[in-house]
Amino acid sequence: MHGGDLLAAACESTGSIACVGLDPRPELIPDEIVRSAVSRSDDPRQQVAIAFEEFMVAVLRAVAGHCAAVKPQAACYEAYGSAGWQALERIVAEARGLGVPVIVDAKRSDIGSSAVHYREGLLTSSPGLADSQRIAGMDADWITANPYLGGDSVEPLIGSPDEGKGVFVLVRTSNPGAQDFQDQVVGDESLSTVVARKVHQWGAGRIGASGFSDVGAVVGATWPAQAQDLRAILPNTLLLVPGFGAQGGSAEGAVAGCTDQGTGIIVNSSRAILGAWRAEPEGTDPVEAARSALDAMNRQLSAALP
Repeated sequence: MHGGDLLAAACESTGSIACVGLDPRPELIPDEIVRSAVSRSDDPRQQVAIAFEEFMVAVLRAVAGHCAAVKPQAACYEAYGSAGWQALERIVAEARGLGVPVIVDAKRSDIGSSAVHYREGLLTSSPGLADSQRIAGMDADWITANPYLGGDSVEPLIGSPDEGKGVFVLVRTSNPGAQDFQDQVVGDESLSTVVARKVHQWGAGRIGASGFSDVGAVVGATWPAQAQDLRAILPNTLLLVPGFGAQGGSAEGAVAGCTDQGTGIIVNSSRAILGAWRAEPEGTDPVEAARSALDAMNRQLSAALP
């Protein structure tokens, strides 16, 4: 399925525009899972990887069918070497098996063949040593990309629409420091606006039946006024919206960049869902707490939509 259509269909079938960030950290892992992981290996990296995988798979199974997508942050897994990366690969495979679209938040950026290798490793497949041999990559549905190097760092990541993949390009990120560069004036408009126009250009001619392209934009929930302005430039672009919840973004701010029909946005929340159990009474099931946090998020977002 076309990458834009895949996410649009997931929003429609689940009735949700929420994306669950699968960003595990040791302090977010329930004690019972920690004890189990420690008992199964003497290697500290392997222990963390086991714990991450067990909790993320359990959360995945609880939220499947109730969110539009999941978004694992690659850095959380890369920090633990090959053990962490292999856990990420299995978590992505689990999500795909459950029919949940996967956005790998890797913020890749490079030129030429390096960018192609990023695409092959995360989205498609890489050439083997034998003629015509292809070696499967992670097979995520979407990845995030940093456009700072320019068009020749993003275009190789985009690939063919027939592959059914997508790329979310950083346009207006949710962090406070985004202002340092993204608000700088280029000519008579901000740098984030310049990037948004390029995203629109890259997505032209790649629009699916849903009306959205497979080149999306990252626009933070913490900048609702800019999100509204950027939507005018990006009428056929899906917006991935980080910053809701733990980063301070409100439901109203998160949906500010939606279309007039209340579509075209995927709102991410990570810590508020994975760590929801820590704010609950002792004995609360951490997975049930995550699902309850997602349900509350869905209600808030639904109420805020036009």
